[in-house]
Amino acid sequence: MYKRQGLITGKYQQKFGYQEINVPNYMSKNSKFLGDDMGLPLDQKTIADYLKKLGYKSAVYGKWHLGNADRFHPLKRGFDEFYGFRGGARSYFPYKNFDGIHHDNKMERNFGNFEEPNGYVTDVLADEAVKFIEKNKDNPFFIYLSFNAVHTPMHATEEDLKQFPNLKGKRKEVAAMTLALDRASGRVLDKLKELGLDIPLENITGLENGSPQAKANWVISKTAQGYNDFYFADDAIGNVKAVKEILDQVDVKSKVQQAKYSKSVTFDKVINNILEDSTGIKSEAEFSKARAQTVGAKKGRFSFFVTPSAEDFVGLIYKFLGKGKVGNAQFQFFKDNLIDPYNRAELAVTRAKITAANDFKALKKSLKTLPKSLSKQTGIGGFTFGQAARVAVWTRQGMEVPGLSKSCLLYTSPSPRD
Repeated sequence: MYKRQGLITGKYQQKFGYQEINVPNYMSKNSKFLGDDMGLPLDQKTIADYLKKLGYKSAVYGKWHLGNADRFHPLKRGFDEFYGFRGGARSYFPYKNFDGIHHDNKMERNFGNFEEPNGYVTDVLADEAVKFIEKNKDNPFFIYLSFNAVHTPMHATEEDLKQFPNLKGKRKEVAAMTLALDRASGRVLDKLKELGLDIPLENITGLENGSPQAKANWVISKTAQGYNDFYFADDAIGNVKAVKEILDQVDVKSKVQQAKYSKSVTFDKVINNILEDSTGIKSEAEFSKARAQTVGAKKGRFSFFVTPSAEDFVGLIYKFLGKGKVGNAQFQFFKDNLIDPYNRAELAVTRAKITAANDFKALKKSLKTLPKSLSKQTGIGGFTFGQAARVAVWTRQGMEVPGLSKSCLLYTSPSPRD
C-alpha cells in the first residue's frame, strides 16, 4: 500500500514522513492527518514534475490514492491528464447514481469533471491509455497506468466468468478479473509495438533481493549465458564493490562505477565554490593551520551589526551568499540540502513523539492491573521497582545495560516478582 508514494517520488516514503495511507475507517486513531487531509506532502516532487521539465506529456489513469483533497490532485502534481478515481477502491462498473458514494470513488476526467465509465473499468482504463499513446506517439510521454484490479470489490464481467467453468466462488472471480487485467495490459503493449515504441521486456530485470550479493550473483549468471561486456553503475557503493570483485575474477570486458558520488563529497565541493565567490579564495586551495590563522586574523573579529533576519540559522547563511541570481541559486542549494531536510526531520520526529505518547497512553489505559508500586524504592541501591523490572527483562534477553556496574546488576537482576 505504501509503495505508491515511493514509486511516484523515487524516494523511500519514510524519508518524508508518509507512514500511513488515507483509507477511510481504517486509519489509526493516532494518525495526525485524517481523511481528505492525508496525502502526498506538497513539498515532494513527483516523477511527472521532473519529466515535465524535459518536455514530456504525462497522464494518470486509474487509482490515484495519494490524497483526496483538491490540493493533492494529479493535475496539481505535475500530470497533464487524469481519468480515474482519487481513492483506493471502487466498483468496476459504472454507478447509476452517486447516493452514498464518497467523492474519492467517483470516476473523474481531469479536474472536477465526474464521468462514469461506459464499460468495465479495467477495459476502459486500457482504452484511455491507448488513446493517449496514439495522441502523443511523436513526442515523449509518460503514463502512470494504475489498474485497481485485482482488488476488492470482486467484480467481473459475465463473459470473463464464463472462461472458467471449473472454478467457483471467489476463485472464479479472481481468475476472471486477472484475465481482464492481462487483456488490458496486452492491449497497451500491442499499441506500443504497433507504433514501434515498445521496449523488449527481456531488457528489464527486477531483483526482489537488492543486496550486494544478489547483484553480484545476477551478473555472474549473465556471464554463464555468454555475456562478455558489462557496464554496471549503482548509487550504493556496497553494490559497486561486490560486482567489481566478481567481474575482476572472470575474463570479460567490464566497467563498474558508482552512479552518484557521496553527498558529503558533493556538498563539500559546492560549499567551497560558494566560499570562493564570496571571499575570492580558490575552492581547491588548502591552507596550513598557521596560514589560516594569519589570513583569518585580517578578516576582523566582530560584526557590530547583525540584522534581525540573521538571528537564526537561515539568516546566518546570508554571510556566505553572493549577489543577485548567483546568491539566489546558492540559497536554494542550502534550502534543498540543509533547511528543508531539517524541517522534514523535525516534523517526522514530532509525529513520532505524538504517536508514541498516544500509544503509551492507550497502553497504560488498557493495563488495568498495572502495579502502583513500580515507582516505589526497592530499598537497594536507590533503584525503584520499575527500574529493577526493566533491568531484569533486558538481562534475560541478553542485553547489556549501559553504565550499570556489576554490583548494581546484582541488586537489580532478580525476577520482578521477587
